[in-house]
Amino acid sequence: MDSKMEEKDFLACCGSKKFAEEMTSSGPFANLDHAIDVARDIWFNKVDVNGWLEAFAAHPQIGQNPSAKHPSDTSAQLSSLSLYLYISPCKSMFHGC
Repeated sequence: MDSKMEEKDFLACCGSKKFAEEMTSSGPFANLDHAIDVARDIWFNKVDVNGWLEAFAAHPQIGQNPSAKHPSDTSAQLSSLSLYLYISPCKSMFHGC
């Protein structure tokens, strides 16, 4: 990953300020796998319950148009990354749940 992302870029993906701050200070990342490993560590070991709730509250409600919260191409890419972060452990634990 060539360019360093800013806090606002990570906030577009995950509404947790702590997550965005930690990801910003941890980059730039050598590659996608490195970014995913760092993101997973931050999410599970540095973001507390309040940060998780902050992140979940930033997502659109079911049926709500997500474009208001995720207007850029970068945020769409980061949303894909967050989905991958969610699915990856599930796949390894349950062999493709």
